[in-house]
Amino acid sequence: MSDPQCVSVNGEDIVRPSVFNKAGVDSATAVHSTKQDAVDVTFDEDGAAILHTLTKQAVQDGSTARLIVEIGGNLKAAVTVLHTLDGPELELLLAPDDNAQHVVQQISGG
Repeated sequence: MSDPQCVSVNGEDIVRPSVFNKAGVDSATAVHSTKQDAVDVTFDEDGAAILHTLTKQAVQDGSTARLIVEIGGNLKAAVTVLHTLDGPELELLLAPDDNAQHVVQQISGG
């Protein structure tokens, strides 16, 4: 990782995008599990359209493309996209040291 734009997200080295698209959210809910915590996100109409566009682009770009998720100024995920998402809902699995309720607060602007 010698490139200053290269960062590690959950153990994977990626090139940090210079610009992020802000996707509007209707709701976010913490999901606690014995295996891995997550956050269920429901995007608003504009946010769902952004999610659709970005996942479509990632699928077209191939297996090395990633959907990068930034929440509260922190990179939370670098996801391999297998198919275009058409709906407004997304489950974001969290790293073991992430607190699901804290991530929900960040998404909600708090």
